Amino acid sequence: PMGGGSMVASSGPSTPSISSLIGVAGHSKDVNSVAWNASGDKLASGSDDRTAQVYDVDNTGRAKQLLRLEPHQGSVVQVCWDPVNPNRLATVASGEKDKTVRLWDTRTHKSVKEYKMTAEYINVAWSPEGGSLAVGSSIGGASSKDDTAKDYISIIDVREHKIKKHKFPFEVNEFSFSPNSRHMILTTELGTVEVYKFIVGGNLKHVRSIQAHTDNCYTLDIDPTGQFMAVGSKDSLVSLWETDDLICLRSVGDHSTPVRTVSFSPCGAYLASASYDHGVDIASVATGERLHKAE
Repeated sequence: PMGGGSMVASSGPSTPSISSLIGVAGHSKDVNSVAWNASGDKLASGSDDRTAQVYDVDNTGRAKQLLRLEPHQGSVVQVCWDPVNPNRLATVASGEKDKTVRLWDTRTHKSVKEYKMTAEYINVAWSPEGGSLAVGSSIGGASSKDDTAKDYISIIDVREHKIKKHKFPFEVNEFSFSPNSRHMILTTELGTVEVYKFIVGGNLKHVRSIQAHTDNCYTLDIDPTGQFMAVGSKDSLVSLWETDDLICLRSVGDHSTPVRTVSFSPCGAYLASASYDHGVDIASVATGERLHKAE
């Protein structure tokens, strides 16, 4: 089973009222990624200005800049917090001069480790137990010197500082670890969801392929309880799956264009999805009924 039982969210700051939220200046160019840490009191952002920023957010929603991380020589395309250690941040840079993944200790404001990669990487996922960091390439087959590879995922053992690189004969759009860290799930250009057993040391063993959609599967998310998985596709559909047996339960949402992102609510009761139709659907996980469309 991929589920691995209930995952209890850590308690964080209380929810502020909308009127108390304020904007915070920090970047001089486009922001590519934002992420909250596990305790919910720090927010990180990565930008085309080659920096990452970390903000302290209080229980009223007010933020102040804690640090500015500047050594990258390329755009910071992803930021991702360690799910176990609320002070450890990973940043991913992309560009001709910088193809690195860095780990930061936000208490000391220092980079504690740098991993030099051989390709530009644009996706990132941290295993729930905090021991491994997976980064996905952006080659899409076009610039690969290996005719058999259309995409790469490199898995970094952040304890032993070893990297295991995996190549795939198809484009990988998004990936995630299962809540128990025993599996890695990939969405592909073939309309499939590929399931791999994750083995200590960064090895992957293919265990199952699911024809989830009739067209490119772009995005996925696993709910906080580990019971359900949502997949969004170019065919404009969102499918909801039971994770233990990988059975499709129902379609969710009502989009007319390709679905680009899906996200479960922290309580697991709702699923948000968005596509090129400029709206965000909020649906009931239990029934699949669309509850609201934000436009």
